[in-house]
Amino acid sequence: MKNYGILASLDWNSNQWQDAPTEDDIENSPFEWVKKDKRSDTCLNFGHKLFPTEEENYYLGNVPHFGNSGVDPKNATHVHVVFFKSKNYKDGKTYIVGFYAFPQLIRTRNRKGTHEMFAHSIEGNIRAKAEDIILLKNPLEVNDDDSFLPRNKVEEKTGYNFLKSKAVIDLLGKLKENNMYLEFGKLYGKLIQSLEKKR
Repeated sequence: MKNYGILASLDWNSNQWQDAPTEDDIENSPFEWVKKDKRSDTCLNFGHKLFPTEEENYYLGNVPHFGNSGVDPKNATHVHVVFFKSKNYKDGKTYIVGFYAFPQLIRTRNRKGTHEMFAHSIEGNIRAKAEDIILLKNPLEVNDDDSFLPRNKVEEKTGYNFLKSKAVIDLLGKLKENNMYLEFGKLYGKLIQSLEKKR
């Protein structure tokens, strides 16, 4: 069966992944290299409305578990969306916080363009057009019995899970329940239409 989505983890950012992490964010990061370097390349993942985009309005983000080589293209050929989950160390709960629709999964490279904030997030390995990126106004709490979670509920060794079409549609449906504002609604429609064509 083909993979149509990915569920990937981010370290928590109290500034909505639009600014450098706080000292508490760094201290509580699940990634040892963030604690060591005192910076996180995920911190601008949802800065697509604030910072310069690249050619054709693409915006570069970072998924730590994708690594420098990116995701195996054989498994990701049909991926329509990468959902981001993050554990809020303040309340101990995990949330779906946003997603990149119609992403390009690439080898790690430095950002193009200049902005003083790029010093906090130097490189990335995923990109999508700015209009296809959503930071959810109402993040979705993840529960063990959610239908969109992989059946074994265990992350792969790579630190992320591939999702089949039903799981992607189920998750989009859950997000829609509390996020039916115009920006989300338009992108939801584009994704569902494209998924229905490919299934």
